[in-house]
Amino acid sequence: FRRLEDLVERLDSLEQHPLTARQREACVLDEAANLVLAGAGSGKTSVLAGRVAYLLVSGLARPEEILLLAFGKQAADEMRARIATRRPATTAASETPGPEISTFHALGLAIIQAVEGKRPALSPLAEGSGARLPLVQDAFEMALQDPNYRSRVLEYLRRYLYPRTDPMQFTERAGYLGKLAAEELKSLKGEMMYSLAEVQIANWLFRQGIEYCYQHPWPLPLKHSSHQEVLPQFFLPESGVWLRHLTLDRRGKALPWQDAAAYQAAAVALSQTGGAPTIIDTYYWQWQSNRLEKVLQTELEQRQIPWQPLPEEAVLATLREWGRLQELVEQLNEMLGYYKAGCFDSASLKQQLAQSSEPTRAKAALVLLRPLFERYQQELKRTRSMDFDDMIRLAIEHVASGRFISPWRQILVDEFQDISEPRARLLRLLRDQHPESALFCVGDDWQAIYRFTGADLRLTTEFADYFGPAASTALDKTFRFNNAIGEVANRFVQANPAQLRKPLASLRQVDEARVTLHWLDHTAGRGVEPAATLETLLSQMVRSATTPPTSVLLLARFRFSLPDAAQLQRWQQQFPQLSIEAMTLHGAKGREADQVILCGLESGRHGLPSEKETHPLIAALLPRAEAFAHAEERRLLYVGLTRARQQVFLLADRARPSPFIQELLTEGYRLDV
Repeated sequence: FRRLEDLVERLDSLEQHPLTARQREACVLDEAANLVLAGAGSGKTSVLAGRVAYLLVSGLARPEEILLLAFGKQAADEMRARIATRRPATTAASETPGPEISTFHALGLAIIQAVEGKRPALSPLAEGSGARLPLVQDAFEMALQDPNYRSRVLEYLRRYLYPRTDPMQFTERAGYLGKLAAEELKSLKGEMMYSLAEVQIANWLFRQGIEYCYQHPWPLPLKHSSHQEVLPQFFLPESGVWLRHLTLDRRGKALPWQDAAAYQAAAVALSQTGGAPTIIDTYYWQWQSNRLEKVLQTELEQRQIPWQPLPEEAVLATLREWGRLQELVEQLNEMLGYYKAGCFDSASLKQQLAQSSEPTRAKAALVLLRPLFERYQQELKRTRSMDFDDMIRLAIEHVASGRFISPWRQILVDEFQDISEPRARLLRLLRDQHPESALFCVGDDWQAIYRFTGADLRLTTEFADYFGPAASTALDKTFRFNNAIGEVANRFVQANPAQLRKPLASLRQVDEARVTLHWLDHTAGRGVEPAATLETLLSQMVRSATTPPTSVLLLARFRFSLPDAAQLQRWQQQFPQLSIEAMTLHGAKGREADQVILCGLESGRHGLPSEKETHPLIAALLPRAEAFAHAEERRLLYVGLTRARQQVFLLADRARPSPFIQELLTEGYRLDV
């Protein structure tokens, strides 16, 4: 049975439709490491079932020698049911148990239990970051009793709370303002601010006990509109002095979108207005060279303006009252999860931190995190329990030491693009225990959207580098979406040259465009709201549906961009011919529907692509970020497009269109606009 042609009839009988030529080839890959690139809707589950059948029918493995791994319990249960109904007749009739089908965490638990002789207890702290937060909060409060730790907390809040966004690096004003809006800059007192330099000035004044008013009204009439741009940002009521930060470098150059000469002239004119109060100027170059605070101190001393630095206890009390300490604790709690999941030793942690875009900021956060992590580990030890990351870490240790010997000769992995390095390390250790063992992985680098969970795309795109000599094939036909959707989606995701190139033809062929753009136009007082547009689209679907009911998926990057449950229920009652669901793009992975509506396609922090900044320590603890801009966000849009069988509707804000929408329009994609 080892020859492919001898197995075709056996494999085809397992599925409702005959396997394609590429699916058959994939089922019989025969290296120590095998990778199947399965695009959206290309039948990856059929290949996994076919692979199991091939191993059993050909005699390459007995059922108990096969391990199939999925990432979630639901996926494992579905695979278990699928394999049970697709086993070849020669084995299904016997009483032999089927292959082992498990999640990674369940596998780790089984390995630990086999070695230690008992099932370890799962800590209540493992239920999520929310369950861990009270312990982290308590550990933080205890750590604050140490003067050194307390000083580091204040230093961190003063210097490292936000990424160091340099305004001179932006060529356009809109891009810079969008970046600042995404970061939501606040002073230690909670005031929303317009630049990191303003935040630093405000925080220094606060720490020195100097009362200030931010964006205080200028007391004199402005003689020219250009003066508005150079108004002082801070007023010191006790001395009557104003502080103004000007975005000029050492050579007098302004921001790329500013006329430097006009900007300087306006600043001088405002200062020399008759009766104008005292203005102290600071400059971009002073902020950029980390001299801003020293300049402020010198300027105030020269004017004999007194101040009295606040004691640390007073600063902390104020920060606690304004909720800033709680924000920091929540941030550290999030970091703890990533730190634990990485299973780092000292060498790998050092290597990870070296890749940070802001290593100083990342290390400052790690200093604050370590005592909280130690307390968390002590609590697990005290309760003789573990979390989910321990299941992987201890399993790795038991396999690496030889305390656990794998009974499996064939290891199959679903959704391989979602794998993290510790899980991949466990797979490699299990496979390498036996020279005849093989690894068979099915995934799609075009649908890799879980870096924030530790998924490392390079394990797919550089598969052979990690697992050794490998066989690879790409499934070339999708049974889900038509060619018009495929033309847009496949071209769009491959605009990133780092994505693996592969053909993905559509079984369904249509002539007209099936990706439609709808503008939400808020200009000129039109006020077209998303809900009204969605209702219009749903009504059109009812009128045009040929085989009701039609399934509809409403998708967005963030849940708040979607209609709430009450609105969905109203629409479901209004349009009973439709089956309507709403979910995030991450939640929609693996789902499909006749019609898909993508919402929230705007620019900014909460748009798509999201410009929300990842903290440097979290970024350093995650797999290395890709060089191509918004690479994972691009794959998110691809996932959204490829959930649709028939039609995709894009809802975009005309005032703040997503860069992805602009790309689709300017690069000549086949859209219905």
